[in-house]
Amino acid sequence: MSQLMQLQIENERTFLTYKYKKVQDIDDVILQLLNEADIEGFAESHMNKAKSTVNYDVTGYRKWSEFSSDELTPEVMASAMENLYHLLAYLEDSFIDIEYVLLDKEYIYVNPGNGKLVILVVPCQAVVDEEYTLTDCVRQMFEQFTYGEGACAKQLKSCLQQEIHALETLKELADLLRTYDAEPEEPGETVSDEPAVPEETVILEAIEEEADQIKTESANIAADAEYMRSQLWEDMRHELEKELREQIREETRRELETELRESIRAELEEEQAQAETSDEKMPYLIRKKTGEIISLNKQTFIIGKLDTCCDYVIRGNRAISRLHAVIKYKEDTDVYFIVDCNSTNHIYLNGRQIEAEQPETLEDGMHIHLALEEFVFQLK
Repeated sequence: MSQLMQLQIENERTFLTYKYKKVQDIDDVILQLLNEADIEGFAESHMNKAKSTVNYDVTGYRKWSEFSSDELTPEVMASAMENLYHLLAYLEDSFIDIEYVLLDKEYIYVNPGNGKLVILVVPCQAVVDEEYTLTDCVRQMFEQFTYGEGACAKQLKSCLQQEIHALETLKELADLLRTYDAEPEEPGETVSDEPAVPEETVILEAIEEEADQIKTESANIAADAEYMRSQLWEDMRHELEKELREQIREETRRELETELRESIRAELEEEQAQAETSDEKMPYLIRKKTGEIISLNKQTFIIGKLDTCCDYVIRGNRAISRLHAVIKYKEDTDVYFIVDCNSTNHIYLNGRQIEAEQPETLEDGMHIHLALEEFVFQLK
């Protein structure tokens, strides 16, 4: 893989710098979303368009590759796998491609204050082309780990030999590391000066020892069963809570969409009744992703993914809401403005997030982001 990042030190702070070829190569909206989210675990980024660079602040963090085998205990590895799972799961939930993450131990850092992982997200196709994989990254992180010879060690090695196709595998590795039980070495034989014990006594003692061992194992099995039962109930409770939240959110969203649809339909009917053919200016949008030119041929123009209501439908993008945005023309002032229809992933005007249901004036050449979809507003 090529050397993507350069290390720089400025004013006693340490930065990793990524240089891009042109501003269209980097998705600054993703960087802005991560910085504003303020989620611990993502290195803070600063974009310098004058120098065509993105700087990632890693001041005070320690590189994973600098850890010794003595420091990489099962507890440390379990925490690392769990941290990595939560960070990547957050990106997936936010519709951000995890291929933008520099999944390499040279770009994985640790916060010495709390021991949690810090990763770098570089939203650029050049990073995807480097083909960083989660499987290779996890195997690199285990290179200095001392496995031992226990049953858990063998199971862990077996898991790491397989490809990681799902983030849930990281949680499985974390759970396995928390129950790590390296088998003790068998003691060597020693010569005793004590008199020989009768064979009957030895047999009885062996039977008693085996009985005690069976009792201990039974108690351990009962404890494990109780733990598994409690975990199952906890997982079921979380799933039920998640399902209820989704149901409430969906019902609320449907109600708002119905109200908004009726309001928009009333406005459309009024506009259609007053519509006249004229040679007045006709604005349009340019969709950056496809180059498509979209004429704003109505005084109220709806954008979203709902076929039955939208004047322009964006398909195949889960980040777009059913009714995402409305562009309106105010005839008395000859002004166009845009309104966020309570969308899930917001609207950004020239990189600035606008408030829901609050009109924002559009000017020629403005850049509009509907979640991660970018448009340019133009006047003929």
